Amino acid sequence: MATVSLECDRLYLENLAASDRECVHALIRDRTGFHIRDGEVSLPSNSRIIGLPPYNPELNPCKQLWNQIKHRLGNRIFQSIEALRKATVPILQSLWNIAHAVLSLLGRPWLHAQANASW
Repeated sequence: MATVSLECDRLYLENLAASDRECVHALIRDRTGFHIRDGEVSLPSNSRIIGLPPYNPELNPCKQLWNQIKHRLGNRIFQSIEALRKATVPILQSLWNIAHAVLSLLGRPWLHAQANASW
């Protein structure tokens, strides 16, 4: 998406919820102003949000993943956004192909406990 907003987040959550209507989708998120929070009316009924405490980026699973990407791309100059995109895609594809590597970043015991507790 070209922008972020509560409306974009709502569309994203509706799309995710529709991808499998039989399951409950648990998302672990920071409390950025453009994120819908658990219990809000606009949150699809088969979705739950686990909010991270403020000012704790080390707890955010996405930050763990992006640290890996920044490690490979940091301190480089790209001529364009397209060049940056082309450099990022192979990194993301390699992570896609080795799920256990991603799970090792995201599979913290507290995370599993919270996801299971939200059910």
